Amino acid sequence: MPTVVRSPLNSSLLMVANFPPDVGYAWWLMEAFWISIAEAERENYDSILAYPSKGIVPTAVLSSPLTIAYVDFTSTHPRAVLHQIGFIRANNVRVLYLTDQPAISLKYLAYKLAGVRRIIVHDHAPGDRSVPPWAKGLLKAIVARLPLVSADALFGTSAFTTKRHQLVYRYPARRLYTVANGIPAAPIANPTDTYSAFRIPRDRLVVVSASRAHRVKRIDAILYAIAELIHTARRTDLHFLHLGDGPELESLLQLAETLSISEYVTFAGRVNEPSQYFPSCSVGLHLSSAEVGYSLSTLEMMRGRLPMIVADDRSVCGATIDGETGFLVPASDPVSVSKAIATLLDSEELRRSMGLAGYRLQQSTFTISSTLCSLTRAVHQVISSQPVAR
Repeated sequence: MPTVVRSPLNSSLLMVANFPPDVGYAWWLMEAFWISIAEAERENYDSILAYPSKGIVPTAVLSSPLTIAYVDFTSTHPRAVLHQIGFIRANNVRVLYLTDQPAISLKYLAYKLAGVRRIIVHDHAPGDRSVPPWAKGLLKAIVARLPLVSADALFGTSAFTTKRHQLVYRYPARRLYTVANGIPAAPIANPTDTYSAFRIPRDRLVVVSASRAHRVKRIDAILYAIAELIHTARRTDLHFLHLGDGPELESLLQLAETLSISEYVTFAGRVNEPSQYFPSCSVGLHLSSAEVGYSLSTLEMMRGRLPMIVADDRSVCGATIDGETGFLVPASDPVSVSKAIATLLDSEELRRSMGLAGYRLQQSTFTISSTLCSLTRAVHQVISSQPVAR
């Protein structure tokens, strides 16, 4: 029997999580999205959050208007889809909010036949995509306009992702919304002295990055640039600190050893609240090859008043103004990266001015409050275009 978690007399707004509640990563942002939508629409809908499996549900979610359910909406197995349809019918789901699900799916036909009237897909997928040739693009444009198999609205996490929806997926502009990612504007709580925490010599300036230790983040490119500074430029006044764990951590440690720079490198692994270390660092680095326009860690380093060195990739550099809040560099060129680092290390005044400019940009443009306002406004606009009777 399908699980009933809300009164079937009321219309429901169902939000779907792709991972168990205690996975971590950047799901604090997703949780903020779900809670804000539930609070904004509580007079119109009963809000349900469906996790694919059980785990420790965050306190903020438990204390919100969300009702928790455990249904795997990520599966495409016929039996799983039948269970999803049964849940939709049993709980009178009229609006479905998905994260990183396909823009077009035959599942949506089943959902809409089961009673769903609006499907919203919020896309956080990183990286650029190739624009399809005209014939394939025309086919995509036609399919994107088929109402029963396509999402009714696509939300992009930056202007970059919204443009990607239009150029690559050929979605009509009237069904696209930009909900720019942001972080809290409040000052960094409990800043920690990086030198003491990781036993870094105080005669070195700390160059920091924060990300999963994954090949996509191109931390190896940072190591080659550090090696260039130490062995070619003969500098001993810097130290590279990476915050975060991941599948490439061991290989990165080995690379540092191979490059003979281990003395000047610290891999801290996973840390709680990495932003607490940024105020006592000197330069922020993010050379990733795939983001959604920019990364949350870049914003956090900007909030910590760090000048940024960022890959000149349009999926990565959207929050960095070249020459004003930092430098954009070709990540594949360790000499260019090392020169940018050296330029900032050599000028305390430049570090301070760029760091302040980045801080002001983050505070004015990339805050979580503005993100949530844009999100709830877009959700309401999408679902109110066809009123749903309770």
